[in-house]
Amino acid sequence: MFSRRLKFHLIFGMILILIIGISYLTYSIDTLNRFYPFLPVQTGYAILPQDVTYNNGQIYKVDTHERQFPDPYVNMRVVNKDSEDVRVLTFSGGQSPEGKNFAEVQYKLNYVYEIHFIYWEQIPEHIQKKLENINIEQ
Repeated sequence: MFSRRLKFHLIFGMILILIIGISYLTYSIDTLNRFYPFLPVQTGYAILPQDVTYNNGQIYKVDTHERQFPDPYVNMRVVNKDSEDVRVLTFSGGQSPEGKNFAEVQYKLNYVYEIHFIYWEQIPEHIQKKLENINIEQ
């Protein structure tokens, strides 16, 4: 029915697609977490540093025309709102507004959907205590 050459091309193409698909999924597991429908979006709270660095560790320069990009928040400890489990996440958000150096983080496993800068008073009390303990341990 099929010629030998056509069978070879079909099998080779299927193997190639399979290899590319597996390598993509293992390389970008956070992308898989993002689209996996059975993982719930969770909410947690984190204490952010008061000063953010720009362009790989430099301070913000007001008098420059050069583009400045804020560095991501790396290895931030986020306390889950419901279970009070601590998860270490990396995410971007820029410089927090004055007095709002706390974040409400919405995430699935290691993929962060969004953050909101909030005041300390907006964090539930039981989470505040947990965040204080984590901050003392650091």
